[in-house]
Amino acid sequence: MRTLATLAVEWGPVAVWVSAFATFLAVLVAALVALGYFDRLQGPRIHVTFADTEPWCRRGSDEQGAGGLWIRLGIENRGAGPARGCVGRLISVTTAGEVRSDVDPVQLRWAGLPRSRAFDPVDLRREQRDYLQRPLPPRRRRVATRHLRGS
Repeated sequence: MRTLATLAVEWGPVAVWVSAFATFLAVLVAALVALGYFDRLQGPRIHVTFADTEPWCRRGSDEQGAGGLWIRLGIENRGAGPARGCVGRLISVTTAGEVRSDVDPVQLRWAGLPRSRAFDPVDLRREQRDYLQRPLPPRRRRVATRHLRGS
């Protein structure tokens, strides 16, 4: 009976290089996970909140002293990465499930920013909440008219 000779392969330095590469790869992946590199692959998750209490509803006045109710929407980024270039727009309003046709789309301003930057896009960091507010309703202004006399 003839025995089959087993083929023994001597890997030698190849095994050392493969184990060194596997160790380096494991350390690299662990470092990237610890630094949060893979969190950036998950995008931002925006949540809109509203309640009929402070700070969402406030009484206030504008520079001319006109009073009114400020309605605010809370915008919170619950995602892993930052939300860049956020702009708030009121597109439509529904009442009792019916879309209202008397409300036009409008861009909302960011609360707490100077008037010159209130409509600019903002970046929301992770777990950051900011507020969009509806501008105060405009006051009725008297229009001054001049009556010109003919000569």
